[in-house]
Amino acid sequence: MEKNRGAVTIANDIKVVSEGTITNKEDLSNGKYTIHAYSESGKLTDANVVTDIRWESGKPVPYNGSTIVQGNMVQKDYERYGFRNKVYDVNSGGTTEIWSVKSGEWFMIPNAVTLKNGEKKGNNLLQNI
Repeated sequence: MEKNRGAVTIANDIKVVSEGTITNKEDLSNGKYTIHAYSESGKLTDANVVTDIRWESGKPVPYNGSTIVQGNMVQKDYERYGFRNKVYDVNSGGTTEIWSVKSGEWFMIPNAVTLKNGEKKGNNLLQNI
């Protein structure tokens, strides 16, 4: 359970403080826990505050020379060595597609990030499993 944290300063300018208590993930979006941030210099604007991230916003895109394949390649490799149990439960949580990226490679989910000003941005991610 996360409780109020003292104020911290990020990048020598942006002041961040939180209030409320987190007992489950819904508390981050139901108003029970709030993060406040401000900048005296104006560095913090609506164009750089993330308000939402949606993983289902599009097919992953290779980034910086990475290779992405559709399907659960981890499970396929696991089964190639004779193992039969499932590595991941891909049938829960509303999973509709499975994509595989090699560990250490970058990929991007287009339009996954919504900024406070309403703009959509791609989310660049490093596969590190």
